[in-house]
Amino acid sequence: MRRDALRTRLSMAAGILGVTLFVGLWIFAPVWMLGLGAACLGWLLFTRGGRQALAITWVGLSTIPHRIGATLVVVVGIAGVVGVLVALQAMAA
Repeated sequence: MRRDALRTRLSMAAGILGVTLFVGLWIFAPVWMLGLGAACLGWLLFTRGGRQALAITWVGLSTIPHRIGATLVVVVGIAGVVGVLVALQAMAA
């Protein structure tokens, strides 16, 4: 029961984040960027390679709850590298 509740909350949070990002891009993106995004979406939906890329992406994203520890290690590691880079750039400036 607890795992299902967590999965539901995570999917709701991902949906809200996705809608927020979409609206933000729609409002603030230049016209050429929207055209490029439409072209990429068309490629994803209407070509065999695009559908395969979507399938692989879906499998990768759907298995995140099963490998949450490894996912968090990667996220924290990347955040640490970015933090060190920002600190070095700040000291250089």
